[in-house]
Amino acid sequence: LHKFIEGWDLVLGDRPAAVWGLRNAVVLPQSMTRTYIADGTTETVFLADDENLLLVSYDSSWRGPASFVPRVDIRSIWEEVRPEYDVCWEEDDGVLCIRRSDHPARTRTDDWPVWLAIACDRSAAFERECSHRATTYAQDSARRSMASATPFVPGRITFRFEGEESFAATVTMAIAVGDTLEQAKTLALRGVTSELSFYDAKMRRVCDLLDRVGVACADSDYAYALRWATSSVDSLIMNQLGVGIFAGLHWFPNYWGRDTFISLPGACLCRGEFGVAREVLRTCAGLQNLDESDPSYGRIPNLAMPGEVYYNTADGTWWFVRKALEYVLYSGDVEFATEVLPAVERAIVGAMLHRVDDHALIRHGDAETWMDAVGEDGPWSPRGDRAVEIQVLWREALLAGARLADIAVTRPDDSGEGASGADDDRARRWREIADRVAESFRAAFWNAEKSALYDRLTADGTPDDRDRPNQVFALSLPDDAIPGAEEEDEGRRSGNVAGARGLLTPEQRRGVLDRLMATCVLPHGVASLSPADPEFHPVHLDLDRYHFDEAYHNGDVWVWLTGPARTSAVTTGPVSQTHTSPL
Repeated sequence: LHKFIEGWDLVLGDRPAAVWGLRNAVVLPQSMTRTYIADGTTETVFLADDENLLLVSYDSSWRGPASFVPRVDIRSIWEEVRPEYDVCWEEDDGVLCIRRSDHPARTRTDDWPVWLAIACDRSAAFERECSHRATTYAQDSARRSMASATPFVPGRITFRFEGEESFAATVTMAIAVGDTLEQAKTLALRGVTSELSFYDAKMRRVCDLLDRVGVACADSDYAYALRWATSSVDSLIMNQLGVGIFAGLHWFPNYWGRDTFISLPGACLCRGEFGVAREVLRTCAGLQNLDESDPSYGRIPNLAMPGEVYYNTADGTWWFVRKALEYVLYSGDVEFATEVLPAVERAIVGAMLHRVDDHALIRHGDAETWMDAVGEDGPWSPRGDRAVEIQVLWREALLAGARLADIAVTRPDDSGEGASGADDDRARRWREIADRVAESFRAAFWNAEKSALYDRLTADGTPDDRDRPNQVFALSLPDDAIPGAEEEDEGRRSGNVAGARGLLTPEQRRGVLDRLMATCVLPHGVASLSPADPEFHPVHLDLDRYHFDEAYHNGDVWVWLTGPARTSAVTTGPVSQTHTSPL
């Protein structure tokens, strides 16, 4: 709903409740409650399960006239600054309905819904205003980005707080979205007439969710943290274009491929939420680029939201292939290996057709890795056209695809026989390409002077020896790869942790780990650039010196890198004693 309603004000008499100030806020797994100084007024915000419905309830000792003033700002959907809106007050039902004037109907299933409807659980009237209100956002002003806008204010829904003085009066507003006016209005009315049933359904589901976190431990603080992590992830699993995982609230209520697949094991697999994981993978596979003439053919989207799909990332597709295999291995759902193989094949074929160089390495744009911040003059951290982790992920996707083909070919069909032998050839070919990638990778990326890996190869083949954390994936990913051939199993059994087809030797692995620990692994996390680099930005927000996006991948610590760094330290063995590892 953030896409449709920018916010709202509760006005008590003639003063917004927020004017008195916020006393405190409490976030719970099922809702958020804010308490205002004004007459101890509390506001509870609740998002219903399985419906485009938001319930905003107020408890207040205030008695007298009040109004609810919505602000409609569809900035993230429409580029027009001050669009026109159709405003309709349904007098008989007491429902306010709003839509964009130039968006009269939903013509595609992947487009945005059309109508926004707001209902009140008591007798209400509507005072029309229809204006664009200049608004400044304090937090965004502090970082000098998207600091102001002009949300549309249709008017105010007026009502009264009434009841005995010794009890708090309660009012609930229901905000709904639908494809048609009738659909949105009906849902909003259900929200105010069946409010408790929506609360009850969600509370039951959340309680069940927290009771089966999936990990038992004696440390009560750790158990509590796990439950909060479970609740936080649950709030991001949505059904916008099919089941998916939002990248974050409130600025990123979209499906981002890379973020989805990196988070999938913790969000779903480790918790046994296999049905959700399968649907997330199906949603992403269904959004794959199918245009063979497009340079992005075979890619899984970097960003997907109603009306817009972007394929501008080089790594998300390979994370997808890897997580598809992990899902099959976690869940035992071998049938999914057959189902997902066409998407895997398109991904590999698309890369071979459009993006692979003569040495089987993947080419990509300057801002197509996870370090993708872009300014007016271009990327702040250009990493084209062959970044180190992209090659590692490419190789791992080839091996994961081969393993999926193995699983598919050995899965009995309906007659009890094995599946078609065509998958055998795919597995063989993909492993052969993976071997070429590994050979080319070792030749092109090994930096003998630093006993580490180059961060990227530029378009002319020049290696970039800047100390960034991305080489960590050459340590953390291959050791997690499930062997797809008997000789790889033998290589592991013989003590070569990298396997017979390992990407790096044990000595090289230790060199990479030493370099990472000495340059990018800090006591408080893994930095996106070594502090010794001249381009290192020590503070995220130092606006008198640079734009915050400039520091985004040139110094900022990223929590998600801690996992790969720890995995690398555990699987590689003891590091050099020339420095002390924060890990």
